[in-house]
Amino acid sequence: MTVKYNIYKRRPEIDGLRALAVISVFFYHAGNSFFGNGYIGVDIFFTISGFVITQSVIRAQLEQSFKLIDFFERRARRIVPAFYFWLIIAAFLAWLFLPPKTNGITMESFSNSLLYSLFFGSNLYFWDFVNYYSQEVFLVPLIHTWSLSVEMQFYLTIPLLFVGLRQVIATFPSTKKYYYAMLFLSIASILYISLDIKLSTNDHDSFYFLTSRLFEFMFGSLAAIFLFLIGNRTNNIFPYVHEGLAFISFVTIAVSISPSNFLEISKVGRILAANIGTAVFIVF
Repeated sequence: MTVKYNIYKRRPEIDGLRALAVISVFFYHAGNSFFGNGYIGVDIFFTISGFVITQSVIRAQLEQSFKLIDFFERRARRIVPAFYFWLIIAAFLAWLFLPPKTNGITMESFSNSLLYSLFFGSNLYFWDFVNYYSQEVFLVPLIHTWSLSVEMQFYLTIPLLFVGLRQVIATFPSTKKYYYAMLFLSIASILYISLDIKLSTNDHDSFYFLTSRLFEFMFGSLAAIFLFLIGNRTNNIFPYVHEGLAFISFVTIAVSISPSNFLEISKVGRILAANIGTAVFIVF
């Protein structure tokens, strides 16, 4: 018997992936040599976010309770208070310890990054300020806010795709399954275009922008729609294949953040391994 996928069920294994991503990034910025590629944790997080947000929109649409303003309000209430409180603490510490204006990281540069962070645009500021792969990045106080800025920009983008496509398909006689199948194809197209932008742009220019990061979220979005359309059929028909793919995907994620001296892989190769591994792990 086929068991329908429960979109309301909490997924503790995804919380485990989040923890792995956070730990990887933390030890990377701490300078731990074993986590020399720990920055890939951000890429894991982006794919998880794509899955979680897309599933949230699907759930609301199934309940016929989805409204753009409500979605944006929930995101803001979840993120803004804690983030702004942290920025206040960071600003106070910067006022105490940073020099006003000399060479290097100063109160002036911090204030600029703080202003951009307030409006979730710090990724644009840091693109012009510092190369993430340089040693100087470890001295930039708010550098990690770039990823939250990219996430917030994604949160403003994905619901518009859902609403826009629904409006287009509403003019034709169709089923919900048809709508989500079309959504799947649309997201796959966006993934392809974004990945092409990533591959055709240098590391620095492609690092900070949503356009060259969007494909990472889209892997998660595809996983959410796939689960909604297919459900747990693979688990019921091929249980051993299901478990094997889950294990292989986790190993792929681990390899993506492994030290370069363990396995030599390009940056894009590691990113794709993390994205695909995360999406497959979520599905299986």
